[in-house]
Amino acid sequence: MSWRVATYAAVTAMLASTVVLAAAEPAPVQGTGLVVKDSQPDYAWNSGYASQAVSFPSRRSGAVLAGTLYGPKNVTALGKLSAVVVIPPSGGAATQGSVSYLAKFLALDGFVGLTVDPQGIGDSDTFGDNVCGDMQPGRANPEPCDNVPYQQMDNFFDAGQSALDFLLGPANPWRSHVNPHEVGATGHSEGARAATYLQDPRFDGRVRAVVALDNLTTNYCGDQGTPSNEGPGGSSGLQNAVINGEPDCLTQGDDPAYDVAAAAPALGLASDGAGGFGQDAPGGATAGPPEEKKTAFLAWLAARLPAMELVLAGVNHNQFAQSSTSNDTLLHEIALYTDAWFDRWLKHDDDATTVLTACSVLGTALTTLLSSSYHSAIYLPHQTDIEDLRAACAATG
Repeated sequence: MSWRVATYAAVTAMLASTVVLAAAEPAPVQGTGLVVKDSQPDYAWNSGYASQAVSFPSRRSGAVLAGTLYGPKNVTALGKLSAVVVIPPSGGAATQGSVSYLAKFLALDGFVGLTVDPQGIGDSDTFGDNVCGDMQPGRANPEPCDNVPYQQMDNFFDAGQSALDFLLGPANPWRSHVNPHEVGATGHSEGARAATYLQDPRFDGRVRAVVALDNLTTNYCGDQGTPSNEGPGGSSGLQNAVINGEPDCLTQGDDPAYDVAAAAPALGLASDGAGGFGQDAPGGATAGPPEEKKTAFLAWLAARLPAMELVLAGVNHNQFAQSSTSNDTLLHEIALYTDAWFDRWLKHDDDATTVLTACSVLGTALTTLLSSSYHSAIYLPHQTDIEDLRAACAATG
C-alpha cells in the first residue's frame, strides 16, 4: 500500500439531526428507514474495491437490515481473509454510507468489510416481527423502542451482532473467503460503543480487535472519555440525546452491569475539546483533564492488553463520518490507523507496528495531528508503552 503525503486540515463534516417517527406501521416493509441511503463518493485512496449489497435479519427483532460487503477486486479468487464489521453513528442522520470509507480502504488492503444500517435507519426495516410493545427488553436498555428512531445503543449492538451472524453464516455469498477466527469491529459514536461491546465475551466475543471512533468506552452509557459524558453539553440535553440516544443513561450507567470488559486489542480515536460535538472550542477553555480521553485506554492497560488512544487536534465528533463537506485527508488518516490496527491484530503483521508508532502520518507530524490539551498514548506489550505520544514525538525532534 502506498501512503500519499498530504497536508492535514479539519473541517466540519456533518450536522446530526433528530428525527421524529410518525405513527407505527402495522407490518415491516424493507427500505422504510427514516433516512435515505447516503451514498458517499470514493476518494483516490479508497477506490478500486469489489462490493455487493446484502440484507439479513436483525437477531433481536427479525427486521430486515441492509448491508454492503466490500472486498478486494478479486475477492472471489482469494482464500480466507480477515474481516471487519463497520457500524455507523446514531443521530438519525447517518447510515452505512457515512462509514463506508473505512470498509473500502480495508478492502483495498485485503480485508472483507461489512457495513450495516441499524433497524429504523437508511435502507433497513423500521419494524420487525414484533411492534415495540411485544418485544423483549434489550441487553441493557429497558425499553428497546423508546426514543424512536431506535437511537439506543442496544439497536446499534444488535446491528453489529446481526452483521456478525450474517458475515459468518451460510447466507453470506463471500462466506468461503472469510476467516472466522480473524474478525474485527469498528464504528463511530454509538457504533464505536457497540463495537467495544462485541469484543466482550459476556456479550458476544467473536470480535478479536476493535477500532472505536470517538471513542473507546468502558460503559454502555459512555465514560469520561466519550463525548456524550462530558461537560455541560454532554451530561444532559441535546448532545447526549443525539449521541447516546438516552438522556437518562448517564445515571443508569453507575450500575456495574453496564460495564464492558477489555478482552481484545483496542484503538480509540477521539475528538478534541470537552464538548466534542461540533459547537465546542477544541482544546479551549472547556477542555477536561489531560488524561480524560484515555479513560478506556487505561482500563485496557490495566488488563495488559494492546491499546492505543489518539486524540485528534481540532476535530469534533461529527468529523469521523463522511459527508459532502468532509476533508478527505482527515478521513484518510483515520482509515490508515484503522487499517494498521487491524493489520497488526487480525493479520498479525508486525510491519503495521511501524505505522502505529511513527511520529508522522501521511506527511503530517503527530505534534500537529494530536491534541495539545489531551494526551494520546500507546501500549503494545513487550514493545511500546508511551503515556503521551505527542510529547514523545516532540522530544525526538
